[in-house]
Amino acid sequence: MRSLSFPRVCAAAVLAVALVAAPVTMEAASAAPAVAATIPVGSFPFGVAVDPGTHTVYVTNNSAGTVSVINGTTVTSTIPVGFGPHGVAVDAGTHTVYVANFNSRSVSVINGSAVTDTIPVGSRPFGVAVDPGTHTVYVTNNNKGSGIGTVSVINGTIVTDTIVVGRGPVGVAVDPGMHTVYVANSNSGTVSVINGSTVTDTIPVGSNPTGVAVDPGTHTVYVTNYGDSTVSVINGSTVTATIPVSFPDGVAVDPETHTVYVTNFVASGTLSVINGSTVTDTIPVGGFPTSVAIDPGTHNVYVVNSGSDTVSVIITSKDGCKDGGWMNYPQFKNQGQCVAYVNQNGG
Repeated sequence: MRSLSFPRVCAAAVLAVALVAAPVTMEAASAAPAVAATIPVGSFPFGVAVDPGTHTVYVTNNSAGTVSVINGTTVTSTIPVGFGPHGVAVDAGTHTVYVANFNSRSVSVINGSAVTDTIPVGSRPFGVAVDPGTHTVYVTNNNKGSGIGTVSVINGTIVTDTIVVGRGPVGVAVDPGMHTVYVANSNSGTVSVINGSTVTDTIPVGSNPTGVAVDPGTHTVYVTNYGDSTVSVINGSTVTATIPVSFPDGVAVDPETHTVYVTNFVASGTLSVINGSTVTDTIPVGGFPTSVAIDPGTHNVYVVNSGSDTVSVIITSKDGCKDGGWMNYPQFKNQGQCVAYVNQNGG
């Protein structure tokens, strides 16, 4: 996710005035991967995370100061949090949700459908990630972008450490097998690598790195560089490939298929699909998509469209049709129709 540069703040203000919520719409099938459903959420949605155990989706609404909770293709609750919520992450073991409130210097802790705790952190908290093995939470503190940034380390409901990283940290991700943390420093053009409570490496990447994701099976790291329209691929401590992608912002990896999904933050928004080091598909979604998340069980892809106040749902696998999953989409009368749709759309 991109840092809040002046142009982005202006764009957000314009969008907040112009956007009008729409009912859920269902898209027709096409010859390439396509959006199967579009879900209206709150004003200027920004971050997204999926609970893999319950298949529940959480979306932060930046202008509204809320989190939309999605089950299937329906918003089942809206939870008030702090001001300007940005990043969101789920602890898969406890089903606890963590929300970084950019304008409140805090993290909201959600259990069920209620905020059960509010944790003070650093200046302008942006991204958040959870180590599922240790239940440790990592929050990037953007610090106005120009100053030296930090990462707040949370255990339970207490900040137990604060780690200095580069300038303007935004995206953060954890390698669950190695317990290594990766931080995209948007104004330093680097990724900080954290082991324990120490920065053990600093890796130069492209211009204005924003999003970061880890493939847990291969330990490969993907970094979106908004400033030069590329994705850096990191293996170990080396950038081993640079992939051209138009205005990349958010990034997520399917841990089973190793497919990478990147949002392209433009008005006519798209989602780039990367296999290996090649963009193999480009999927139209909503306007100005910021973040993307994957349900590892169903392989459904969820894209937050900040310019449309919506979430696009893409079914990429027959697993998304199983266990009644097809019933979330009115265009399907049975599971077979859903499977046929996936087959037609490259799943």
